[in-house]
Amino acid sequence: MRPIAAPLALVLFLLSASCKAQAPPKTPVVDPYAKEAVVIERMETTYRMNDDGTGERNIHVVARVKSEGAAQQFGDLTFPYASANETLHVKYVRVKKPDGTVVETPPTNAIDMPAGVTRQAPLYSDLKEVHLPVRSVSVGDTLEYEIDASIDKAEAPGQFWGTEHFPAPETVVVLAGIFTLDVPADKYVQVWSPHHKPAITEENGRRIYTWKLAQLLTAPKKSADQPKKPAAKDPDEDADGRKLPSIAWTTFHTWAEVGNWYRGLELTQSQPTDAIREKANELTKSAKTPEEQVRALYNYVSTQTRYVGIDFGIGRYKPHLAEEILANQYGDCKDKDTLLESLLRAKGFASAPALIGAGIAPVPDVPSPAVFNHVITTVELPVGRVWLDSTPDSAPFRYLSAVLRDQKALVVPTDAPAQLVSTPAKSPYAFAERFEATGALDDKGKLTASMVATYHDDAEVAVRMLARSVAPAQWDKASQYISALTGFGGTTSDTQFKNVNDPGAPVVMTYDYTRSPYGDWNDLRIVPLFPVVEFPALESDNTAPRQDIDLGAPRALTALATIHLPAGYQVNLPDPIHVKTGFATFDKTYKYENGEIVAERDIVVLKNKIPRADWKSYQTFTKNIDLGSEAWIQLIPPEKTMKFHVFGEDQPPNHQTERQSEPQQ
Repeated sequence: MRPIAAPLALVLFLLSASCKAQAPPKTPVVDPYAKEAVVIERMETTYRMNDDGTGERNIHVVARVKSEGAAQQFGDLTFPYASANETLHVKYVRVKKPDGTVVETPPTNAIDMPAGVTRQAPLYSDLKEVHLPVRSVSVGDTLEYEIDASIDKAEAPGQFWGTEHFPAPETVVVLAGIFTLDVPADKYVQVWSPHHKPAITEENGRRIYTWKLAQLLTAPKKSADQPKKPAAKDPDEDADGRKLPSIAWTTFHTWAEVGNWYRGLELTQSQPTDAIREKANELTKSAKTPEEQVRALYNYVSTQTRYVGIDFGIGRYKPHLAEEILANQYGDCKDKDTLLESLLRAKGFASAPALIGAGIAPVPDVPSPAVFNHVITTVELPVGRVWLDSTPDSAPFRYLSAVLRDQKALVVPTDAPAQLVSTPAKSPYAFAERFEATGALDDKGKLTASMVATYHDDAEVAVRMLARSVAPAQWDKASQYISALTGFGGTTSDTQFKNVNDPGAPVVMTYDYTRSPYGDWNDLRIVPLFPVVEFPALESDNTAPRQDIDLGAPRALTALATIHLPAGYQVNLPDPIHVKTGFATFDKTYKYENGEIVAERDIVVLKNKIPRADWKSYQTFTKNIDLGSEAWIQLIPPEKTMKFHVFGEDQPPNHQTERQSEPQQ
């Protein structure tokens, strides 16, 4: 029987080999995140809080590095913390190579150093950072690290609070995320997460909330062949596009309790001293009315006290002493508020800090300091309550930026319960911009012009800050930057800024402007010297936007452009445009006389928002005003003008319906 066994084994072997050869090829695995810079494979955050407000925070991250940029970013890990309240420990950092080898970075290599802001402002020496250069991280590696932060001292005895923001759709990819909040079971803790349901368990006297998350949507890639897709809806945004926390928790029962806590921190720091009273008297000696006194004190704190950029709640909540801020001449937002309030109280004014979230949607149901990142000032005048933000060094009196208007703020009076109230929705003065251009075009297509731009609106603060931040010798670079932002591609020179140090007057920018050739000179077509129109484009022509359409603050925008043509040139002018709606009006006219084209555009924004349900009305408006395009002005050179007039030939074609999608000004 043995001679049969060997051939049978051979047949079975060949049959097996044949079957393997005929098996269909395996489909290659496609990485859906091949074009991402980094993919977070696992992200775990755990807060374990104690009854007295102390606790610990643990963060564990596993990240797949997929680009050189990500390798550089993760090549030096930085962990900020407040040394007055926290102690930070790096447990481990390791890099796993594609071949399975692991490179450890010893935690002892971590460098504990003051935060960058400390070099500018030594008052904030408790803000620190742990830096750890990661060994041998490169594209294709998987980085894993874990850190512990011990919360050694409560910000408020017996209280704790916080927020967490999950990655928004189409941002960083997170395959698996876990957030855990571990608190004493018998302590009052309000937990808010309306869009993310936690699992809740209790054991050993602890209540544990656990959220699981994943963010698998990648950012849409630009493609010329496909229309732009509307961005995915972020569940943690309000109707105005402001960020809501994914999770918020607090042990405070009411906003009055939050106010009592902050009052205890701020009130002693803002008490007037002899030095404060002396300074207040000096600043107000020429003031005739209460408003003039307040204006003088505000202008001093706003323009003469340097702002140190630290959000409220980062590092510490307690402001420094007003007299200390006065001597050092710098501070963060809560310090500038404290100094201003101290000066106001020295003159007998009733003032109060207002805690507010700039760009953060308020959560009225969750009384927590975590929803605030800024502090401004309120003061009572005969006309009523006045709101002041002394943080910017170039803002007019009573000006609030767009992100602070019509926003909930916690006002904390010295002798009454704190209340959550709304800031003014309207600006305290009429917003307006005026742009005037006077230029001349030669027969080679070169344009030379003088520009005058006057700002008395939200743009005023940004322009003044830019002018103040650079030396006059660099003002041409500043005007070049602003000119490019407003749609002009030529060269600026001889720039001057007026009222740079006087927030009480509109800021004015003047400069000379040249461009050669101007417009479409080959076809003898030009456009008016107008800045770009300040209306947003819709994300889609076919679907409603995700949020209400933000037009910005109500304001008047006037542009007047005069261009002197070479001798003998004539023109075909576009038709005028007149559009009136309930949210804005738009008027544009042209005329030609004495060898000059004069174009004027007047825009009046009547409402700051259009409900998303009315998006089609806005779409019609943008089409009627030719948003994103500008009608060509056709030039007719002298020889063609003579030919038409002498020989009676047909007039040149009218180009008024043609549009320049991106004006080359």
